[in-house]
Amino acid sequence: MNEGGHVDAQFSEVDRIMQAAGLTVTDLAHLTPFSRSTIYNWRSGKKRPNPFYRSTLTGWMALITKAIDRNRLPLPVHLTGKERAQAIKRVLAEVKRLS
Repeated sequence: MNEGGHVDAQFSEVDRIMQAAGLTVTDLAHLTPFSRSTIYNWRSGKKRPNPFYRSTLTGWMALITKAIDRNRLPLPVHLTGKERAQAIKRVLAEVKRLS
């Protein structure tokens, strides 16, 4: 479900989690402090996240994995745009609160 071609081997676990959650690069960019272009650069292997960003990304992936495990993600496909972004944020806030 992700946008864009080749995924760098070091980013493959993040990509797997994103696919399982039904999240696109755009979705991840709306959730995190990272821009779409930064995420695309990491996915393609053009750049690597520094240790702080890697840690931040790991935390987000752990939270998204919990949402998947609790059957809160992926979302229904009929949600789009702002409605989708808001629903993803609500789900993750709820999962974080319950953790």
